[in-house]
Amino acid sequence: MSDPTVRQRLVARTLRQWRADAGMVLDDVTSRLGWSRSKLSRLERAETIPGPAEVIVLATIYDIPTPERDEYAALASHHRRDDWARAYLEDTITGELQDFIELESEASKLENFEAVLIPGLLQTAEYAAAVAAGWDCGVPDDDIAVAHRTEVRVRRQARLHSDKPLLLHAVVHELALRSVIGGSQVMRRQLHHLAASAERPNITLQVLPASAGAHPSFGSTFAILHHGEHTTPTVFLDTLIRGIFIQEPEDVERCKITFERLRDFALNSTESVRLIRAVAAEITTDEVGGARW
Repeated sequence: MSDPTVRQRLVARTLRQWRADAGMVLDDVTSRLGWSRSKLSRLERAETIPGPAEVIVLATIYDIPTPERDEYAALASHHRRDDWARAYLEDTITGELQDFIELESEASKLENFEAVLIPGLLQTAEYAAAVAAGWDCGVPDDDIAVAHRTEVRVRRQARLHSDKPLLLHAVVHELALRSVIGGSQVMRRQLHHLAASAERPNITLQVLPASAGAHPSFGSTFAILHHGEHTTPTVFLDTLIRGIFIQEPEDVERCKITFERLRDFALNSTESVRLIRAVAAEITTDEVGGARW
């Protein structure tokens, strides 16, 4: 079988945690259900993919509250339901990004800190293309890789405009506003788009000013994906080599606290939009077509 997705590993880990919290061993559960010991063990390790029926029956034995049970059953039932990103070659769209898109497509809320780039969900197509072109894609045809990465970035944004739109809370460092990607005109349009996006009711945008100095997430950008009110979020750390998913509750909690502190360091939404528009107005074009401040 193929490797389990991040979502499936989350469900399996939760089944294991439910049993531990109930103070039960494998035999306690399997004797009540008439299952083999190996079946439950494989479900808890995601070697067999848990389905909603298994989640519901196990939640009943462990006396899990109905709202929590239903959220995890929903996660189990969405087996690669939104898997369009997997049509792209992994050389172009990594497996970690494919997993992230799958989770993002069904998340209820996303909290995102970006230090040097505009958040992906708020990028214009031309800015996204400039970012993708800046990567060393490492594939035979970089033009195709850039086009695919740009297409994926823009397609993800549909989640912000769906019938049940994603709630996005982004904290962006001022450096991202002042790093001219794609040239002055592209950057000006990107900043105006960013300011306009901040007016949407499902988007909260804050800028972390350069004057804030040291902050809790130096050297790291991350996203916290909330699957529901009663499920443990998943954290995605973006690194040079690959993305890293964090699902251990203690580590997730630390990331949540870090994001809360970043929000406290950042300007409020009104001040942030004012700064974004001011930065856009400061961009000028020199004689050779570059940007200056």
